[in-house]
Amino acid sequence: MAPADDAPCLRLRDLLPGAVYLPSDSNPSFVAVRTDASTVQPGDLYVHLDEFDSDDAETAVSRGAAVVVTERLLPAIDAPQVLVTDSHRAHRELAAAASRALAAGPVLLAVGGDQGAEQVATLLAAVHAHAGHSVGLCTRRVEDDGEHCLPRRASHRGASDEWLLRCRLGRVETAIVEATPATRSTTIPLLACLVSLDCDQLDERGRVRWPSVQAHRRAVIESLGPLDAGVVLVVNADCPESVRFASSHPGRIVTFGESSAADIRVMSVETHSGGQTFIVTAGRVSACVAILSPGRAARREALAAIATALTIGFDLRTAVRGVELAPRHGGSLEPVVCGQGFPVFLDPAARPTAIADAAEGARQSDGRLLVSLRLVENATVARRQLATASCVADRVFAYGSSERFEKLPANVTVVEDVVAAMAVALGLADAGDAVLLAGAEDRDRQNAIKLLRRRLECEDRRAAA
Repeated sequence: MAPADDAPCLRLRDLLPGAVYLPSDSNPSFVAVRTDASTVQPGDLYVHLDEFDSDDAETAVSRGAAVVVTERLLPAIDAPQVLVTDSHRAHRELAAAASRALAAGPVLLAVGGDQGAEQVATLLAAVHAHAGHSVGLCTRRVEDDGEHCLPRRASHRGASDEWLLRCRLGRVETAIVEATPATRSTTIPLLACLVSLDCDQLDERGRVRWPSVQAHRRAVIESLGPLDAGVVLVVNADCPESVRFASSHPGRIVTFGESSAADIRVMSVETHSGGQTFIVTAGRVSACVAILSPGRAARREALAAIATALTIGFDLRTAVRGVELAPRHGGSLEPVVCGQGFPVFLDPAARPTAIADAAEGARQSDGRLLVSLRLVENATVARRQLATASCVADRVFAYGSSERFEKLPANVTVVEDVVAAMAVALGLADAGDAVLLAGAEDRDRQNAIKLLRRRLECEDRRAAA
């Protein structure tokens, strides 16, 4: 976007006094900082981040860039150049200075929780994009500041604030951040969504991370930042811990969930291997929602995004349509199709609560559920994994050290490695059954496809005989 007519004009020498200026007597000024050459407007400053060529800088100058900040001399550039030792650091400093000079900034929405916060933030951004709003998104995986959408590189404290500064420069209307303990923003959000507080002491890879449940819960809450009476809090009515925390909030509270007491309610209609359909009711208005991901977790995340969108002023139809058009969340109950007569799902679930959610989404109405499960190294947590899996599945094939367990549940078998666990689960499945490969990693998809192909080849040979 072009800067506003009243945007302040900044002098570069006041901000980068130790840099090398070419020509040496130049004193360039600018009105906005850009790193995307295609968005440069006349009078902007362009920070050149490409280490290999100068094509983007040439494009920026052709679009009217007043000055180019770079780490090396660019001979083909006609505009004044400023040589710095670290262009990324220079960009942060310039962005901060320009942001301080701008009075207006984007509306900040924070999404936090033990599980599902990343997906809720992504879905909420999809709703804004569907409505035609300029939106920025910051999660543990990606940073989108309105100009660039890149994998997240920084996880230090203050990284969210740096991203927010870039959003302000890009005139982003709404900035959505996944609040995590490592990237808590110092800016107070207009709205905070708490997806879940059912902490079970494991991080995303199933490793023990927190010394206690209380410490984990406290970290999740603190990641949302200071929540005063001016912050609207959207919470999961089906999570007792979230409701208990919300009861102490001095501001407005909006609840969502399957509970009849929730302000925004959901009722499941149909679920299948390719997705699910459910009804969302807000007051006297209802809408049918169809998403491509099955399971309780996907339904909860979609409802959280819809509830948050309604709270900040979207109508139900726009919120629902934005969620439906969002791309499928990769990794969560990801189907594996290789000509087999039963559904197979990959899911990174390692936490006991995540295993239960994944099993609910994978199970078919009339068949068995066979689970391949990766056990974590901590024996106490591994026992909790097995206890949960044995309750929600018909057969469990876990891989890990069996010496840690004195007695296994009757429907649990511990094997030596992941391939063996997957092979047994896929080999025993019949039509009508479902297979869940829990704790799966990226390479497990190829292993599953190879095993399914081998099974099909064996079946073809038996049929031909």
